[in-house]
Amino acid sequence: MLPKRIWWGLYTWASLGYVNRMALILREQGLVRPDENLLTGTGDFPGIRAFGGAHLAMGRESTVAEIGSLPSLNVLIKQIADDLESLHRRFAPAVERIRSVWNQHFLTETKPSPANDFAHSLRDHFAAHGLSFTPHQIATFATALQTKGFVILSGISGTGKTKLAQHFADLLPLPATVQVTEVQDVVQFVVQPYMRKYGRMVIPKGFWPMLDVPPANEPREIAVTFGREKQQCKLVHSVYGDSDYLQLLLRGKARRWFLETFAEGDTIQLEPIQDENGDLVGFSLLPPSPGQPQVQPNHLFVSVRPDWRDSKSLLGYYNPLTETFDSTPFLRFLLRARTHYDEQGRDALPHFVILDEMNLARVEYYFADFLSVLESGRGDDGYSREAVALHSFQQAVEDAEGRPIPPSLPLPPNLYIVGTVNVDETTHAFSPKVLDRAFTLEFTDVDLAGYPLPPGDAAPLSEETRRALAEAFTRQGRFAVVDKRRVAEFVKAHPPYRTRLATLNELLRPHDLHFAYRVFDEIIAFLDNAKSAPWFDGFAGLDDAFDTAVLM
Repeated sequence: MLPKRIWWGLYTWASLGYVNRMALILREQGLVRPDENLLTGTGDFPGIRAFGGAHLAMGRESTVAEIGSLPSLNVLIKQIADDLESLHRRFAPAVERIRSVWNQHFLTETKPSPANDFAHSLRDHFAAHGLSFTPHQIATFATALQTKGFVILSGISGTGKTKLAQHFADLLPLPATVQVTEVQDVVQFVVQPYMRKYGRMVIPKGFWPMLDVPPANEPREIAVTFGREKQQCKLVHSVYGDSDYLQLLLRGKARRWFLETFAEGDTIQLEPIQDENGDLVGFSLLPPSPGQPQVQPNHLFVSVRPDWRDSKSLLGYYNPLTETFDSTPFLRFLLRARTHYDEQGRDALPHFVILDEMNLARVEYYFADFLSVLESGRGDDGYSREAVALHSFQQAVEDAEGRPIPPSLPLPPNLYIVGTVNVDETTHAFSPKVLDRAFTLEFTDVDLAGYPLPPGDAAPLSEETRRALAEAFTRQGRFAVVDKRRVAEFVKAHPPYRTRLATLNELLRPHDLHFAYRVFDEIIAFLDNAKSAPWFDGFAGLDDAFDTAVLM
């Protein structure tokens, strides 16, 4: 005999759309009679709250009402137990049919393999350092950053937002660059376009004390040795207003040798030659001494200050008084990331910028140029289509240390930006423009019951593991670039996700909160990256990754 009451429940992991679709499928498959009324919506009944909160539920009206009137969870459990046998007799023949329909309509995803527990391994690795993150948080952060390249970590203070970014960067291999060996009393240059065009070199003021600087506007003839030859050239001390320059003007064979030997970007050394009295009598032009590879940090920590009003605090500015560019660690890090990408191409390693407490100042004030450039998209070479303007000159200018600063800088694809945010009375709210450019992760859950974590020893990751992680994170050199071809392929293989996004967009349209094509592409790209990432075990499945992407 059929039970008088039958109750179905779908809980917090299901959306209202899933509930409505399941109700329709149950009717279509004949599992619910046409005269049986189903209730879909938010349940706020004592019996349902006993399961842990006001869950989304689906069932008959009469049944839900009766559940709401039950005095305790035990009574509900007994009622369900009494009905189990008859429920089994009714639904057993349809089990395979239900599974087939469910797989067709809902389980279009790839489940994480039990053998692949990379996100859980990372959780244990972080825990050994005293950091408490769930596999889901780790997988979400890694996938969001590899997809969009700009992630904002928001939440209450002390949840480890900054530590997550720093320690994740530490998991990846560090870039190595070959530094030329610095020789004492040797002036070192990076060859600039103006040097090749005009045959002159501006000697930085930091090297003036080791030279016998001639009086202002009184050129001095001086011998320049190069290779096995020598040429008389000029050392000129020029004064313009409050500024002065010391320039070496190359002539004849010295200039030809310089043009034939050095290309733009090469390093050249200028060694002063002194007589027995210590007076400057000439220079030797030398190629750089070979150096050893030096490991460079792959992340930069930047503390945002509340008095930042424009991009100068972040990028620096050209100083007309010193006629040099006042650079910043942030700009130097960007230039190093660009150089590394130019040298390594698809094998380049990620470079991370961590903007700590980025909403202490208004983000639109100091970060507006970056927001616009991030919106411009990427070219075939991986660089942003637009560039961040640095100064108004047509050619590069030098900073105080002689480094060339280009007029503008497109963002390389191996650059990843992480911002941390605290929300209190001392901070500024984000505008929709900022939130639209980034994936935003909320850190609000705190598990004090399992804290503090027991101390442990974290085994260092092998270089092979670091390289494999870097290849997965950079998508084998494709970096944080949304590939529309892969988006189209994913949608073709998983059409329900397009339907869900279209339905969601129609629900948001009356409230003027609907989204456009870029958001669609980014959500699908997030799913595509999550599915193929080694940390996919951090998600409960592709549907979980979909819900996570929508919430960001």
